[in-house]
Amino acid sequence: MDTAVNPQQIQKVFGEYFAAADIDGLLSLYRPDAIFTDPTGRQHVGDAAIRAQLQSLLDIPNVSFELRNTHSFITDRVALLHGAWEIRGGDAENEIAMSGTSIEVVEKQPDGTWLYVIDNPFGIASGDAS
Repeated sequence: MDTAVNPQQIQKVFGEYFAAADIDGLLSLYRPDAIFTDPTGRQHVGDAAIRAQLQSLLDIPNVSFELRNTHSFITDRVALLHGAWEIRGGDAENEIAMSGTSIEVVEKQPDGTWLYVIDNPFGIASGDAS
């Protein structure tokens, strides 16, 4: 699969790895000390914690995922991305449909690729703004 050679491409590559149910590929897009937030705003730090969060999404039966970039703010080495996403899956008895807007911070690595530093798929959770 591809690597992210520009900030916006990381969202496309994330979608490719997700569609392939490639948990190791997904984790390769995160710095080892990256932060991933859940719907409550709780922070999950590092590979093991992020793996658990992403695997729970991949474990949804018949899961599909779409993510598109809506805004990008890019400096030389850091970018702030906003995206719109949708997850669908489940079965006849337990259908799942979620959507949201993400806030993501990515950083350019010495090899020229970009990795997630902060991945907040749920934007600002209720009560987080202070």
